[in-house]
Amino acid sequence: MERIEAEHAGVKVFSLPSVDHPQWGRHIELGVKAGPDLAADRLDAAYAQLKSGLAQFGASVSAELVR
Repeated sequence: MERIEAEHAGVKVFSLPSVDHPQWGRHIELGVKAGPDLAADRLDAAYAQLKSGLAQFGASVSAELVR
């Protein structure tokens, strides 16, 4: 997470633990966010790097939400 923020200026990575979701059960919500002045392609690159890092640990992505 720190590496993504260092390599993508203006991007913030977040994680939100959840222990009692009715559909997903225990999980961690991960994502990237940035202010409106950041180009969408830079945010997309940061998100791709986050997903790639998850794959290296064998983590699964069960749902994606884009706002």
